Amino acid sequence: ISGSMIHPIIEVTERTIMQTNEESQSKITELRAAGIQFSIDDFGMGHNSLAMLQEELFDEIKVDGSLTAQIVQNKRSREIASKIINLSKNLNYRVVAEFVETKEQLDMLHEMGCDIYQGYYYSPPLPLGRLVEYLEQWNKNLHEKTGPG
Repeated sequence: ISGSMIHPIIEVTERTIMQTNEESQSKITELRAAGIQFSIDDFGMGHNSLAMLQEELFDEIKVDGSLTAQIVQNKRSREIASKIINLSKNLNYRVVAEFVETKEQLDMLHEMGCDIYQGYYYSPPLPLGRLVEYLEQWNKNLHEKTGPG
């Protein structure tokens, strides 16, 4: 589970959701009505990815990191990632890119219309205490750049 600024988000892998039955879908719908959002993790590499978009059970699509990792060097990966982002945006999903490690990847994903980026470009995984320090420093740097108020 990760958190957004507005609502908690439960990440569900594509493989897990493919095994979802009607009872599970009903629970997801119930939780969404209570304000919990759902994200499809590792989207784009499973064989039923597109079929899942018809269910409208999710709020967010996470582009599989194997595509993100290759978008600079591999034209085909870049084209697939771009199409996934465009389709997801057209269906009103937020789009998250995983495994963003370089400025070049970030720039390409930004140009494609991706909403959120995760990966070592910003920070490796951190224990809670280090995360708090990181966020405090980030907030301090932000205020220094933008000024008071």
